[in-house]
Amino acid sequence: MIRILLLTCMMTLFGCSQKAPEGAFKGYEYVENGMRAVPQAHYEVFFDDEGAPFVRHINWDGEETVMRAPKDLPAQIDSLVRGYKLHQLKDHYQPPFKVLDGVSWRLYIRYEGGSISSGGYHSRPPQRLRAGIEAINELLQGCVDASSRP
Repeated sequence: MIRILLLTCMMTLFGCSQKAPEGAFKGYEYVENGMRAVPQAHYEVFFDDEGAPFVRHINWDGEETVMRAPKDLPAQIDSLVRGYKLHQLKDHYQPPFKVLDGVSWRLYIRYEGGSISSGGYHSRPPQRLRAGIEAINELLQGCVDASSRP
């Protein structure tokens, strides 16, 4: 019993306290802010009352775009979340020294059986986890770009 308690404490200290997602994908939100009034990056995936997926994006100029997403987008995001094991993200990343300016970011991924939440101020997760976040954001940016083509 003591070994289990110690293992749990160690997992919490080293950022492995979040469990792998359970159930169906229910939503995604990523916001990155700097010294500007509007976000540097803002991506959100949500569903309407009929279960259709939508993407919301706010660009550097504060211009908001909301578009209906392809039906397979939630499955693609879920595959990236599981493939990159984003449940291994720590709750918060922070440099060991005080920084008064810089970039803060927040990630929230919802599932039927729980969520993955992470963020940081002037600090990022390890590259392998950061690559997963970037892959999802690039996928969503592709939806935004495709919606703006004539």
